[in-house]
Amino acid sequence: MQDLISQVNSQLKSKGYHIASSEAKTWLGNQVRKLRLSPEKTSRVRERWRNQSYIGKMYFFFYDPKTRDKLSYYDTFPLVIPFQRTSDGFIGINLHYVEPKIRLKILDKLMAYLTNDKMDETTRIKMSYNFIQTLSTYNFMAPCIKRYLYGHVRSQFQYVSPSDWSKVVTMPLQKWKVNTNKKYAGSPPY
Repeated sequence: MQDLISQVNSQLKSKGYHIASSEAKTWLGNQVRKLRLSPEKTSRVRERWRNQSYIGKMYFFFYDPKTRDKLSYYDTFPLVIPFQRTSDGFIGINLHYVEPKIRLKILDKLMAYLTNDKMDETTRIKMSYNFIQTLSTYNFMAPCIKRYLYGHVRSQFQYVSPSDWSKVVTMPLQKWKVNTNKKYAGSPPY
């Protein structure tokens, strides 16, 4: 069986797609339009999401970090696979903190932990203590582990079907916000 990176490269070549294709931009535009909500509706969505089973699935959403003034830069449109609930949010893997080639490597590693091979709404990544320990052994994953607070989510969560994971991780969806304060100034990772 081909590894995931080879499969994606083959699929993209065979269909003539590339990251900035009009098809990719159209798909992304449609997904983003679904996300924006009024503040009242966003609050209801956050409350509903607290009760859902979202661990091990992939989502993107708009986010405004609590500690934004202390960060050199941050992603306002994270692409996250949540792996642990907290009382006020969750901890997840934001794939935007590494370049697309590394995202595919991470996704390839995570594919070994799937609940099934259907690649549909029943598919998710199994999360366990062993899984979290395994994550820590991959140095390239360290910058991706982030904590998110429900109160700082600024849109609904857009679910990404497992059948689209390999496409979405290569798309330039990250929205970096750079801190101009000299004390915390920095630039995004790539």
